[in-house]
Amino acid sequence: MEPLDSVSRGYFGNKPLIIGTTTEETRPFIFEGFRKAVSPLKYAALLSALNPTHALDILSLYPASTDADERDQLQVPATDFVFTCCTRNYTRNAGDRNGGKVWYYIYAHAFSFVEAWANLTFCRNHVCHGSELPFVFQSAGLYNYTMTADENVLSDSMIGYWSNFAKSGDPNSGQTVSVNWPEYSKENNWTHMRFRTPANELENNYRQMYCDFWDRIGYAWQ
Repeated sequence: MEPLDSVSRGYFGNKPLIIGTTTEETRPFIFEGFRKAVSPLKYAALLSALNPTHALDILSLYPASTDADERDQLQVPATDFVFTCCTRNYTRNAGDRNGGKVWYYIYAHAFSFVEAWANLTFCRNHVCHGSELPFVFQSAGLYNYTMTADENVLSDSMIGYWSNFAKSGDPNSGQTVSVNWPEYSKENNWTHMRFRTPANELENNYRQMYCDFWDRIGYAWQ
């Protein structure tokens, strides 16, 4: 059974949860999957294939950019469909099942040590899949990469939240944090943490219009 179906039916452990995504999750998969430019016509065909029944609605919500290469634009609906919106769906259902002990984040910082992307040059100055990991684990130095002062502050904040969560089941409880991170719930106006430099911030209803759309038509590949 698919995870989205499982949690919606109650097959979910009553455990606290931190979950989130980066802002450009599918960028590496798009650029690795399509080594050459994607034309507007091919862009339309690819989006239509997601759900032919709702193809016109999808194309209206995510119009082509009219560039000669639509790969930059293609990662936007791809990230919503594959990561952002299905994660929101899962997270809201999980919160209903575990008493609201869910904390949701969006990671939005493109790290400065771009050489870490090696041959994935299309991820330089972008927030690709996995971009938050060097900050959660303070691992850049292991590979002789250097974080900026702001990036060290960002990393320290994330380590604080994750350490608190590991110890207490609550990212705010234990080590002092600069911003109280509310549980992700309707009562808290669907507030999430946006991790970025120069400072983290709280936001509400990330990509709401787009995720409401995908919730309505579903996430199964048609």
